[in-house]
Amino acid sequence: MPIIEKLLPVVLIALLAAPMAQAAQLVVVESTSPKLPAGTVVDGAQALPLAAGDRVALVREDGTLIRLAGPSSSAPGTGDASPAGDKGVVQSLSRLFATNQPSASAWGTFRGNEPLPGREVSNPPGVWVVNVMRSDSICVPAATEPTLWRSDAQREQVVVLLHLSTGREADVEFTAGQAEATWPKAVPLLDGGEYALRDGANLWERRLAVRVIPAEAAGAVRQIAWMSDAGCIRQARALLAGLQE
Repeated sequence: MPIIEKLLPVVLIALLAAPMAQAAQLVVVESTSPKLPAGTVVDGAQALPLAAGDRVALVREDGTLIRLAGPSSSAPGTGDASPAGDKGVVQSLSRLFATNQPSASAWGTFRGNEPLPGREVSNPPGVWVVNVMRSDSICVPAATEPTLWRSDAQREQVVVLLHLSTGREADVEFTAGQAEATWPKAVPLLDGGEYALRDGANLWERRLAVRVIPAEAAGAVRQIAWMSDAGCIRQARALLAGLQE
């Protein structure tokens, strides 16, 4: 058999596989289409049918946000994945919309404006703000300290912050009318650290699990993906919601 005939099947296989290798994945993060709910992962090389009036926002593997409006049937990302793209980013974002996560039906529910009863579940007024009255898993960018916040600022209050493994603690004093306070320098803010928050009279206690986002997780989308994997769901959703503003 001539050499060219032997090589032909190999060449054909390579040519057929090339488009598949280049196809980027995207995740739907906002949608008015019932056929494409938020969290759906799509193949960028495949046609994405949108009816008249349908609007969707998708995030690519490289963190790019793409908006599409119907009627349309074009492929949203044929062969245009960035060299820095990461399928893990898409999968991590998709998990934020999983049905076993609270308030995961749509991007708009991530804003934290829904009425929630009581201080225990109040949403703090920022991504890197910690509600001292709620046990939570929180993520903090490297070289950043979170702000401690209380929803009821009518009276004076002392909150004790304790790092459980070292025993180092500090009082956080809130004056009447003061809702926010800085993280005390006497208490180390460490990746994987576990902390207790209690009032000065030992009437209640809350727990915090802290993860520090590494500097290499640069950019909002990569931060969101990292936070999703680390279990900082509330913060990841709040940061994701801010991308559309």
